[in-house]
Amino acid sequence: MKKAGADEKNLIAVRAAQQADIAPLFALMVECAESHASAMIVEASEADLREALLAPHAETHCEILLYQGAHVGFLFWSYVFCPFRGRRGIIVGDFFVKPGFRNKGVGHAALAHLARRCVAEGLGGLDWLALAWDEATLAFYRAQGAKISEDWLRCRMGPEQFWRLAHDDESVG
Repeated sequence: MKKAGADEKNLIAVRAAQQADIAPLFALMVECAESHASAMIVEASEADLREALLAPHAETHCEILLYQGAHVGFLFWSYVFCPFRGRRGIIVGDFFVKPGFRNKGVGHAALAHLARRCVAEGLGGLDWLALAWDEATLAFYRAQGAKISEDWLRCRMGPEQFWRLAHDDESVG
């Protein structure tokens, strides 16, 4: 993948989400969900985003991706601790660039923004998940220098599963 040229770099901005970004961010999330092959459902509301991102001690962060001032993507992330490295790192939760703005340097700028944070803070890693079938995205990540691990599988529980697990001990007598 090509990096943005000097002219394109000047058109791109990556910055932390602010109050005025909540409505456009929510619209981007809906667009992302609708374009997703598994047709994700957006359960969050603008109020949920506001609370998660703008609370005084928010643990969730979101970088807004702008191209010529227009909201064209987002990158949600959080700090994690890696006991084997003995330090924190960043885990990206969701990363989306509108299709019409891909290959313009927006994704590269977003990852470079987080990489600079990792360097400045002495963090031990920058990790994220990708869909195994999405070859174009995997090629983009490889072009950024990412190593694609095939050893790890994503495991997830939703509210129903963790409610059931949380109550397992109650039935043991």
